[in-house]
Amino acid sequence: MHFRFDIKRSTAVLTAALMICFCFRLYAKAKSTDKELQSEGAFVPIIMYHSVVDDESPASEYVVTKRQLECDLMYLKNNGYNTVTINDLIRYVSYKGKLPDKPIVLTFDDGTYNVYKYAMPLLKKYGFKATVSIVGSYAVEATETALPPDPAYSYLSLDEISEMRET
Repeated sequence: MHFRFDIKRSTAVLTAALMICFCFRLYAKAKSTDKELQSEGAFVPIIMYHSVVDDESPASEYVVTKRQLECDLMYLKNNGYNTVTINDLIRYVSYKGKLPDKPIVLTFDDGTYNVYKYAMPLLKKYGFKATVSIVGSYAVEATETALPPDPAYSYLSLDEISEMRET
């Protein structure tokens, strides 16, 4: 299934104005001369979120509200999508793993605290997993600061990253 996005209109179906979707075809490594084996692949959409804000905060071109994120997750769940991680894709490509029906990757950029605060409870609610891209120096700085985290601008601490990884 391909998603069609209209950048000028926000829809309840995967709020296109607030995320970028990269779709690509993964091909298994050609370790064999078997033409059938070489042509196997899987269509895996990758949805990248930049930041998540409280519903009362204004969203922007690259920011989605908790409510919009939940609508996206509900749509995916209701339509039979199964989340996989980047590691799952790597295992698939190297012939050591399988992908579920209708695989999809959810990613969150920059390792911001709002992913922990707003996205993680929703991911748990819908039984989804996601890949969070961490900026190491920001995580160390967030760990060393004595200030309480603020979802508007803070980054994930090492403890929060560990907790999310175990979930």
